[in-house]
Amino acid sequence: MNILIASNLIKKWSPKTKIQSGFFYTGMPDDAYHNFKAHSRSDVFTLIKEPLKFKRGIKLKQTRNMEVGTALHCLVLEPKRFDKEFVLALDIESKKSSEYKKLKKEYSEDKIFINSPSNPEAANLLGMKAALYENPTTRNILKFKGFAELSGFWTDEKGHMWKVRFDYVTENGVALDLKKSKNVDVTYLERSINSYGYYFQNAFYDYIYEKITGVPLTDFIFGFVQEDAPHLVVPVELAFDFLTLGRNLINIGFTEFAKYMENRSDIKNDTPLTLICKPKWIK
Repeated sequence: MNILIASNLIKKWSPKTKIQSGFFYTGMPDDAYHNFKAHSRSDVFTLIKEPLKFKRGIKLKQTRNMEVGTALHCLVLEPKRFDKEFVLALDIESKKSSEYKKLKKEYSEDKIFINSPSNPEAANLLGMKAALYENPTTRNILKFKGFAELSGFWTDEKGHMWKVRFDYVTENGVALDLKKSKNVDVTYLERSINSYGYYFQNAFYDYIYEKITGVPLTDFIFGFVQEDAPHLVVPVELAFDFLTLGRNLINIGFTEFAKYMENRSDIKNDTPLTLICKPKWIK
């Protein structure tokens, strides 16, 4: 059953759209979503892990690695938009070439991907997309009817609006989140899931989805794909202990966020003297 359509929970976005709490929106551009004033899971996670950074509003700087990730999402999830906004210059190997300089007159650098011998971005993007459709798990999800880049909004009891943006959600409630990675070894992925807070992302997205729909997600799958050839794909479903950690952090996060909004002066740069012992891994 498609709970989103059956419950009339999906609206189509337009520049004149007035965002309402308790709904999902399709067709909402990246800029419109990111510029809309609502709190995200990264706000809560940063507040818990790096409160001073959150208080000062320090945001991540856009990097080339992030630009490649954005292009991959668009290539896989919104191919028609990709063809209009991005360029895969498979025959160009250098940014110093006349062909590249011509492209720069029509596209910004963050939209152009070439095949440098040391960093074949264009070939890697095509390779990662092909790999995601080659792996049975990610292929089956992507081919199942659903919604790409689905933006959801929900307001809590304190009046704070929250937002989430799913990479892809099938009609039967299976969410797929794409992550490119230098390494897809399980040990490496475990560390990435912990350090980047992907376990919290899983729990937070499930939480907001249930708040809007009244039912939890059927499943949440991370599709990790190796950046370089052979582009091995590792679909990941987090185990109960990781999910429990994320769900517990949600309770802590919303409590801390409410306290912060009431008294923002509590966060100070006043870390006390810290004793650091020799780690066990140092022999």
